[in-house]
Order: sequence, then C-alpha cells, then structure tokens
Amino acid sequence: ASGKNGEGTLIRPDVLVTLPDNKAIVIDSKVSLKAYEAAINAETDEARNLAITQHVQSVRNHILGLSKKNYQDIIGSSSLDFVLMFVPNESALTLALNHSPELFDLAIERNIGLVSPNLLMISLRTVENIWRTEKQNQNAQEIARQAGLLYDKVVGFTEELINIGHRIEQAG
Repeated sequence: ASGKNGEGTLIRPDVLVTLPDNKAIVIDSKVSLKAYEAAINAETDEARNLAITQHVQSVRNHILGLSKKNYQDIIGSSSLDFVLMFVPNESALTLALNHSPELFDLAIERNIGLVSPNLLMISLRTVENIWRTEKQNQNAQEIARQAGLLYDKVVGFTEELINIGHRIEQAG
C-alpha cells in the first residue's frame, strides 16, 4: 500500500501484517545505522561518544518522522493506531536506549513501538496466536450457531412425530 499523506508526500510502509477483521500493523524498517557503525568502528572515545550522540539523534529523528507520516491516512481505518519501528540490529537499539532511555517513552507517546529482530519475532508470534485464537472463536461460534439450528430442527421433527401420534390415536 502506498499513497500521499495530508501534506502530499508519498508514503509507503515497508511491511503490512494483516490481522483478523481486516486490521493491519505497519512495520517501518528505514532506520539509518550509519552513526551506529561509526560508533562501533571509532578509534577514540571522543569519536565514539560523538557517533553515539548522532546515533541517538538519528533514532529520535526517525521516531518523530514516523509519527508525522500518518499511515492511517493511506491504509484507512484498517490500520492499528501504532507503527512498529524495526531496528535491524539488536545492539543498535540497545545502544540508543541505554544512552537515551527517554526514546522509548517518546516512541510510545507517538504510538510507535521500537522493535529489534528478537522483539519483532516475539510480536509477530503474539499476533499469530491472537489470530489463531480469533479464528478458533469464530469457528466455535459457527459450530454453536449450526448446533442451535440442528436442535431447532430436531425439536420441530419431534413435535411433528408427537402430532402424528396424536392423530393416529384419534383415527383409531
């Protein structure tokens, strides 16, 4: 899915995970890791600290940018009210959160979930379990509905047999 937001900017989510009732979770994976790589490869503490600061700012900027995209505008009411921001490296997310724990709150306030590969897999497994439970519930409701119809038919059939019995007695 892609489209233009209210400002006319083309936006395209990286992944849409479909859920029951035509709902969808948006996953964005466009996080830059350049500053993270610079921090890992820095040869001095000063260069490392500068790169870490830049990495934290990059993550912060991505959170703020995602919150302005309003994916709901192009996906419609079927999207949930949050976006998963996928950081493809566990250490990169951990580094950013260790040096700026308020990033987590900033993201949550803007309906963005920060996920790394492990967290994404756990989230998707949770979605799968919810989906499976929803389907089981729908199947159970359908079975109950059909069982109710069958019961009504059996009751009707029994009543007709009783009526036939009464008429045979009256005829005899």
